[in-house]
Amino acid sequence: MSNLDFLDSLSKLNFIGVVSLFGGEIALSALRYSVLIRSTVQSLYLSMVVSPGLQTVSLKMFRRMEDRVSKAMSGGIEDDKRDIIGLSASGKYQYTGLHSGTKMAVGSILGEALAKASVEFKDVESTRQGPQRRGLQLKVMKLGRLSEEVNRGIRMEADGGLTGIRAAILYIIPLITVAGVVVAILDKDYGACTLIILNVICNMAVTFTVRSYGVSYPSGNASPGSPPGDALIQNADGTEMCLILADENTLQYLFQKPLVVPPASDDKLWNTLHLFAAYSSYLMVIVNIIVIPFSDIVGQLTFGILMFFGVVQNLTLSILDGNELLLRSMRRLFIIEPAEGYTFQTRSSAIAYCMLRSKSTDIRQLKHLLPDTMTFGAWGDKVIEKVKTLRDSKESANNGIIASLMENLELDLNDAFTEIEKENSGQLPAV
Repeated sequence: MSNLDFLDSLSKLNFIGVVSLFGGEIALSALRYSVLIRSTVQSLYLSMVVSPGLQTVSLKMFRRMEDRVSKAMSGGIEDDKRDIIGLSASGKYQYTGLHSGTKMAVGSILGEALAKASVEFKDVESTRQGPQRRGLQLKVMKLGRLSEEVNRGIRMEADGGLTGIRAAILYIIPLITVAGVVVAILDKDYGACTLIILNVICNMAVTFTVRSYGVSYPSGNASPGSPPGDALIQNADGTEMCLILADENTLQYLFQKPLVVPPASDDKLWNTLHLFAAYSSYLMVIVNIIVIPFSDIVGQLTFGILMFFGVVQNLTLSILDGNELLLRSMRRLFIIEPAEGYTFQTRSSAIAYCMLRSKSTDIRQLKHLLPDTMTFGAWGDKVIEKVKTLRDSKESANNGIIASLMENLELDLNDAFTEIEKENSGQLPAV
């Protein structure tokens, strides 16, 4: 019996175990791209590798199944069906409706993807006395109306366009797998050859069955008579801000309604196929550990090299921009206009800008977003005044509190107001 020894002075190294140790989570990340792209053939081709993450993925699949054996194999709380492909909202973003007053956690990963979209930022000048370099970045995104097809619960999918070096890597590695099978046959190591083929089949079966559940867009409209839209999205610590300009129906769709993963089919044969994919993948790892030591040195090296390329394939798939893929999938539902980015030096100027841009005259939102003190309350009245000025309406409010702080806050408000006036006059092009 031949073994793969790296140094005579060291104990024999279980190559499969070492690679599987860090390959499992990478395989889960790779599934996201494979499930979301439109072409099933392309998805299966990209999964035609010896993956070290079969056991981790199969354990996740067990958590989605209802039979007792599966629950025993992967104990604990049952996972959300979106978790296996990373499509659950993180819960790290908060949503504040600038007209509706809604305040809640963002419930959909689609909304989070919008908030994380890449954009170039330009500095907004601060006229406060002294250095005010907070550097708070605000994204502004304007969305069109939802397409009529959303209420049909259409399947979520995106074009899996690949270009450049990553595309070459992803399309070449499955061919390397085929070459590995040929090498094992030429070496007459039919055990290693069979093992490679079974591993590839299991990985493709896992990809196919996870895809078969499908991920659908949510359906339903906002209630008749709902208030106007527009919302400010923030992360938990308030360091990331994104102003979304859209109607209430679009906002609820993107930020309140999670993606839909259908329940397991009632078709007994279909459920049996899913069980087969999960159990065979789980057992495949055990078979690998038992059988590989009985292969000759060429078979062991071939299997080890193919497993290494499997890690490279999964890693390349996992680092593809998942947020960009989600954005591409959303463009079939509504128009996403080019985003704008602004860097404000104070939080109050950024929030004032949001109120002015949205033309919201509801002061309750300022109480959600800023300290609830008399000074900020008085400043909030001045923000509403400026909003009404933009609406060609005049209204005055004057309550003097803590003059020094109010003076600085008014400067922040003027900075935001000046930026709005520049844009309205066409002096600055959109970013």
